Amino acid sequence: MKIKNKKIVGFLAGAIISVASGAIFADEPTASATAPVVKSSPFTWRLGGFFQFDQSLLAESGVNTDSLYGLRSVRTDLIGTVADNIGYRIHVEYAGCTVKLLDGHADLPVLPGWKLRLGKYKGPVGIELLQAPTDITFIDFGYSTYFTPNRDSGVMLYGAPLGWETQVAVLTGTSDYGSSDKDSDAYRSLAVRTIGKPLRDVDGFKGLDLGLAVTTEKRVGTSSTSQLSTYKGSGRPALFTYATGTYANGSFYRIAPQFTYYAGPFGLLGEYVVSAQDVSKASSSATLIHGAWQVQAQYYLTGENAGYKYVGPKNAYNPEKGQWGALQLAARLEEAQFDGGSFSTYATGYKSSVVATTGVNWIWSDSTKWFLNVERVWNTTIDGFQSNNTYVDLRVQVKY
Repeated sequence: MKIKNKKIVGFLAGAIISVASGAIFADEPTASATAPVVKSSPFTWRLGGFFQFDQSLLAESGVNTDSLYGLRSVRTDLIGTVADNIGYRIHVEYAGCTVKLLDGHADLPVLPGWKLRLGKYKGPVGIELLQAPTDITFIDFGYSTYFTPNRDSGVMLYGAPLGWETQVAVLTGTSDYGSSDKDSDAYRSLAVRTIGKPLRDVDGFKGLDLGLAVTTEKRVGTSSTSQLSTYKGSGRPALFTYATGTYANGSFYRIAPQFTYYAGPFGLLGEYVVSAQDVSKASSSATLIHGAWQVQAQYYLTGENAGYKYVGPKNAYNPEKGQWGALQLAARLEEAQFDGGSFSTYATGYKSSVVATTGVNWIWSDSTKWFLNVERVWNTTIDGFQSNNTYVDLRVQVKY
């Protein structure tokens, strides 16, 4: 891919220097760990799922709270094996009174330590997105997740050479936080991600995972089918919207350094994602570069060991026995930045948005978890105008 703009070099250099790390290739089924595995040789299967009910407790004037509460997710997740070593998954969403296939894929062993995934699944890029949705620390994803592909279709080779989890995928290609069931054009996307523990033998750093993901592709839309994204946080007003008549017209890539660190009850997760897209509108063309980062911390007051996956309490919630589950404190700082050259011709919205979130999570069991988030948002336009909002949200989540 030819780099046509010096701004790209600057963003890439900053991203590489900030290479903060990664965690394991999760994309795990969302069923409760207690869901039974049914065996009927040569088949096995396990059916589980979850629901998440969200309630907005506070949203400042001018914000549509209708989108901030209700059944956010209602899912079933069917996983299993065929002939002992061929895996499959069918993951379906029902919230919103619609049926949507989220994941549908098969996993075939092709080489010792390597498998080939065929179908639809999460793009191997964002470290937070690759967590199961029941494992994330906050009610909503951080901004950086909305700069990564959501679900895409294609083939992926994955394994762990020398202890580094690695994925190489050829996909149909999708815009930031887009999903694709089938190819909309003749172009493909290449995604590569690797994560490992380079300091596993160093005291104090054994819980550190470092990773990097990159994608590259060509995207060519039209004035009526732009193949571009609208950027926002979950359930929030749009931050950045491409103007009518603007469309993708050339190279598109992402780079995503990321990390996790866990030591006893304390944990950190962070990532920085940059995406760059060639766009056109009428006779004008430009390369627009947008980026987002987040750093989140967690701490278990009740002494559980923090982790990338769901952490159950030492003692499940049972008031009659004086057991109250686990209590987790969480904090996150994040920022989204949009190319300043966007606003005169190609887009409308905010130049940047900074969010600080604090959370208290009450984990009753391996299946039930309560979230309480307080979020403060500072949005800034290209002219320096600020729009600030505060949100307080509650979630109850049950896996089965």
